[in-house]
Amino acid sequence: MIYKASVAQRTIWQRKIGSKTGTLVDPFRLCRYRYESALEEKVLLVSAANPSIREIREQQKLSFVRDGRRVPNWVDIQTFWKNGLVQANYLKYEEGVTRALERDIELTVDQVGDRFAHEYRIVTEADLTANQIANARDVIECAKDFDREAEGLVKAVLKVLPDRVLLAEVAAATRLGTRAVRAATAMVGKGFLEIPRNVRLDGQTLLLNRVGFDRSR
Repeated sequence: MIYKASVAQRTIWQRKIGSKTGTLVDPFRLCRYRYESALEEKVLLVSAANPSIREIREQQKLSFVRDGRRVPNWVDIQTFWKNGLVQANYLKYEEGVTRALERDIELTVDQVGDRFAHEYRIVTEADLTANQIANARDVIECAKDFDREAEGLVKAVLKVLPDRVLLAEVAAATRLGTRAVRAATAMVGKGFLEIPRNVRLDGQTLLLNRVGFDRSR
């Protein structure tokens, strides 16, 4: 499978002892993303597993004027949603959120505004849950199988299964066992199945069957 290169507009270096840098593969958009902290990796994971997001761009450069001087402003993640909304996300640990950062974002909003994003927001570790992160990691890992045959069979049985289903029920209906479980998990990232909010995905999780739900409307 061929993945598009990162569109980050700056080189990411190991900045300090203990900081985490690396690359995340997105099997849904066939992109690679570079991150420079554990928080950025987690936000990218959750974003990549979200079927409502059309495109993700990391490390995008803006500039604004402060006290008569033009200064750079780096947006950690720019998110393009399928409904047309564009967000500029500044990722900071809570202890790193300062009034100076907030003022810089306010100046960027005033001077750049909708030309870059409709919303400018600070995202901290408090905006994510452990279940969100773990679920997203599972969804992405299963999607890397690219098991189109199994996904096709799962989608077919979802048309006749109830509006809420267990992974075991999908596996039994397809007779594919673990392949069906992994394919169904991957299909969360395509919007065919939905995990209830802040619930850890496991064998007892009732997933919302979007295929069956759309059929019944």
